Amino acid sequence: TGKPLGAFIAEQLGEQVSLGEEPDGEGVSQAKARYLLAEMEAVSAQLPGGLRRASDALWRYVAQRVPADPEVAAYDLSKLEDVVVRVSGPLAHVYFNVVTRPLDLIEVMLLYPNLLDRLFETGAVGLVAGRSGDKTVVMGPTGGMGVIGDGFVEMERQNPLAPFGDPAWVAGELHRVVGFSNAGDLLLLGKVFADGRVVTFEKQVSTHGGLGGAQGRPFIVYPPGSGPFETCSPEDLHRIFYEWHRHDGTVVGTGAGIAGMTA
Repeated sequence: TGKPLGAFIAEQLGEQVSLGEEPDGEGVSQAKARYLLAEMEAVSAQLPGGLRRASDALWRYVAQRVPADPEVAAYDLSKLEDVVVRVSGPLAHVYFNVVTRPLDLIEVMLLYPNLLDRLFETGAVGLVAGRSGDKTVVMGPTGGMGVIGDGFVEMERQNPLAPFGDPAWVAGELHRVVGFSNAGDLLLLGKVFADGRVVTFEKQVSTHGGLGGAQGRPFIVYPPGSGPFETCSPEDLHRIFYEWHRHDGTVVGTGAGIAGMTA
């Protein structure tokens, strides 16, 4: 389109869109602290008894000093212009701040009735995903759509997941990310072309972080005698590294040149 994704969305809505890629201020510091608390809680669950108690005590100390995240239940239509776009390579999250809770896809379509059509008309957006309660709804540029839930996938017309790799695996990854409490109200993936090129929403020569093309073919270099490994997610790699560290007493990622990389 010749313009950043956020600017394009602003143009379609005729509204002011927050485009900051490097937010700052007290609110962001508090958000980082809440993120740290969540990370600490996850790590603590894997520690032995004594370390876990110490970690829990530190968690409580930090938690008491971090303000709660405010929640507002009803629409504030005066904030229809408050739209935030965050991009990372070929992946984008779009947040509509008419309410602080996550919006279902049908709500986005009612509040911004022409936006999805305009996005697909660019030829750059390969898939739009959003929530429907505890399910994930996906839509493609050729009219295909589907619903993904825990243990099931239902698709109508041309499967919009097909260009991004194995549809069953792609469905699981999308459902996982859309289910995050801090995921966007819309999740956009850049289009994957037949020659393997992928649309990125940032000004980059090459890109990764979404789905489709070479970015979906990762590799890992590991010491002889370790493996092979069955992995489907970053969490799987974390478990592998953690077990190496715990059993061998070695620091993963140094000396031997152990690395997880994306093509």
